[in-house]
Amino acid sequence: MSYDNFAHQVGGSTDALKSRILPVKIIELAGDAMPRNAKLLAAYCDEDELAEEVNQSVRTLRGWRRDGKGPPFVRIGRRAFYRKDGVLEWLRSKEKEAVDAV
Repeated sequence: MSYDNFAHQVGGSTDALKSRILPVKIIELAGDAMPRNAKLLAAYCDEDELAEEVNQSVRTLRGWRRDGKGPPFVRIGRRAFYRKDGVLEWLRSKEKEAVDAV
């Protein structure tokens, strides 16, 4: 059913209807992808996101956590989360000075 047909049936204008329905749909779609505590975890990424960002596998990240070699993380239940600032600090700590090849 189109917005025009639905708006006519409920006695409202199409624009008024869209302004009420579209934000709800966007919130519903975002709600499927993001947990309710998304604001709290906005400064963090999960292992899938970090693996994609640093071009490594999730298995590699898990090995780094096990061996204490990777960026700092926090566990919430069984899931690992990485503070984005902590990952940047860890990356900076891995920087090497260039050696002059002269």
